[in-house]
Amino acid sequence: MTDNTTKLHVEIGDFSISYEGPADLLEERLTPLVREILSIGLEGSGAVRRESRKQEARSASEEDPPVGADLATGVVGTLNNVAAKLDCKTGPELIVATAAFLTFGAKAMQRFGRKDLLDEMKMSSYYKASFSSNMSTYLQRLVKKQELTEAGKNVYQLPPARHDELKARLYDQV
Repeated sequence: MTDNTTKLHVEIGDFSISYEGPADLLEERLTPLVREILSIGLEGSGAVRRESRKQEARSASEEDPPVGADLATGVVGTLNNVAAKLDCKTGPELIVATAAFLTFGAKAMQRFGRKDLLDEMKMSSYYKASFSSNMSTYLQRLVKKQELTEAGKNVYQLPPARHDELKARLYDQV
């Protein structure tokens, strides 16, 4: 008796499919479904362009940042993980999530520039082009609301109270 089991794992950006089962089912039903999902999900959404930017950024760095949630090392995973955990829906919310990612993530930056924030935001699937053009307004509003502190010209950090709150939320200590 021959084993007619097929294994398949496909990852494109944030999209992932795993399959293990009969080869004929894979060919007949799953392959067309995967093609349809990919064409709908990637065309028009900008995901292909975002994934291309992510690949370029990964190529530019010497290593991918570690993932996970380890309070001792300060690693919180990807910016998309942080944005999801903080339930980001707006540009200012993504800026705060990015600030948390830069602070608690693999880069462990206590202070970060406007460019650092924008560069990281652009690699997130939560990013919209309008965020870049509204960045100055968003940053001014966040500083005024004490969501961020301006540590210098175009240099920001999380104020202590916001730092502690975000740390607790990201590491499920709330």
